[in-house]
Amino acid sequence: MIILISLILACAPDPYPDYWEPSAGPAIDSLDPASVLGLGGGDTLRIQGSGLASARTVVVGTRNATILEATDAYVDVTLPAGAPGGGDVDVAVVTDAGLSYVEGAFTYDIRGHAYWTDESASATLYKIDCPVEVWSQAGPSAEWDYAYWCGTELGYAAAYAFDGSGPQPGFSGDQADMVELSTLPPLGEIRVWEPGDRRPPGVPYLYGVHAEDEAIGITTARDFGRDLDIIAERDAMLRDYYYWYQEYPGSVTFEGPVAMVYGPDGCYEQELTVLDGDGQSLEVDGAPGQASGVILGSWVHEDYGGGHTFDSVGIMGSATTVTQGGDLVGDPTGVELLYDGYSGWYFHQGVAGTLGPTDLPPGAAWDIDLTRLGEFHDLGRVEGLQELRDVTLRSQGGGMDSAADLLAGDVAILRGGDLYVSWTPGTPPSDGLDFLMIELRVYDADLDDPVWLTELARLVAHADDADGTFTIPAAELQRLPVAVNGFTPVGDLKGVWAELSVARHQLRKVSLADAGLDDGDLVVDFIHIVNSPVMLRDR
Repeated sequence: MIILISLILACAPDPYPDYWEPSAGPAIDSLDPASVLGLGGGDTLRIQGSGLASARTVVVGTRNATILEATDAYVDVTLPAGAPGGGDVDVAVVTDAGLSYVEGAFTYDIRGHAYWTDESASATLYKIDCPVEVWSQAGPSAEWDYAYWCGTELGYAAAYAFDGSGPQPGFSGDQADMVELSTLPPLGEIRVWEPGDRRPPGVPYLYGVHAEDEAIGITTARDFGRDLDIIAERDAMLRDYYYWYQEYPGSVTFEGPVAMVYGPDGCYEQELTVLDGDGQSLEVDGAPGQASGVILGSWVHEDYGGGHTFDSVGIMGSATTVTQGGDLVGDPTGVELLYDGYSGWYFHQGVAGTLGPTDLPPGAAWDIDLTRLGEFHDLGRVEGLQELRDVTLRSQGGGMDSAADLLAGDVAILRGGDLYVSWTPGTPPSDGLDFLMIELRVYDADLDDPVWLTELARLVAHADDADGTFTIPAAELQRLPVAVNGFTPVGDLKGVWAELSVARHQLRKVSLADAGLDDGDLVVDFIHIVNSPVMLRDR
């Protein structure tokens, strides 16, 4: 019986006699253009070859292109947005007669795409500066309303990492909460996504399998004196930007710096006044006990009279410590990112999960290490981070009598004129890649999505950091909706809202292969972002 079945199958005619014949299938000979600048897509791409008239699907990279016209000699398509990282991608055409596939046939040529070609592990460390409070005005003659926004910290910090199982170029720059590198237009250009436009695809990252005790360390030497200087700078910023201090300076007082001490069990125990700090040593007023860590900050006391007071603490950073004598001795500054097997990500734990400005000091040299299967691997040292300074706005259309500081929290931009954004340029890196990005996002605050607010439109600009200034033309601003940034009586957001972010991305990398680990690089993106809601008006 087995022999009979074999004979029957051998004699059966081929059900698809011509389908995969080379002469019958499509062929790709060339592409015009063979590359584009940026990841935005939207250009017309002509794929030239033969047998293309019945093209039903065209894939560029990992995304379908929209077919505009197909003849035997060419297919015209609308180029889809490119994935983060850019670089060479594959092109495929499917017709009624078969498939033609060419590897690396097309290039999304973005600045620095060769830098992260071998990125297989990624880390992002970022600081965001934002206003104490935000002010809003429904119209030119309306009353001003305000809401507490970022509070006395004037911002926050965060850190994440991901160790994949293959190349994931551009992933580090997409881990932050805003201003992703996947939205990067060509240098000096602007890209606007309006309602209905397709956003760039996310990074096609691949999970790896890691042990629960794995960790990525990105640290620099502890200097409590530097930490206290940063706290003093933040207190000065608070005096400059806090409305109530400006109007009623006698009613707002500062107390600090203070150290909130955590005991050996990781629980909060007491608050002590900080007397001095030098290197790894922190001197406090009182007995710290067997402290396992401290959270550093400053108290702000507000007295409105009539017995109405309000106290808040601006948390500026943390340190794991041991007690020596009456002082606290701190471990290195930075982050230790611990692997979470449930999600596949590396998260910062720290003292009570705290991360603040003192934990990511500017101008430091950072040691990068990886602990895997109980073994410690020193991956090298990189330079970063440079803070954005003096971010200001000027509007040709009016709305600002002089340069408006983004941290003021009451910036109104008139869409009828050009918008000038300026900053103090950073120092070009000797080994690395820096970007400066400007992003205006507009949300519908009345329609929540699962993460934040529903995005209506987005403007992204890629600026040269060395220029120190960038112009957003009025024609581009007018593509964005009017945003009043209103509040409900209980302080919730309502209506259309706009947020402006200016970010300096600073990418650095170390080799995993040189340490005898996986092939590829660990790419670290140090980011400093200045962010605030802004009003977009016509008058």
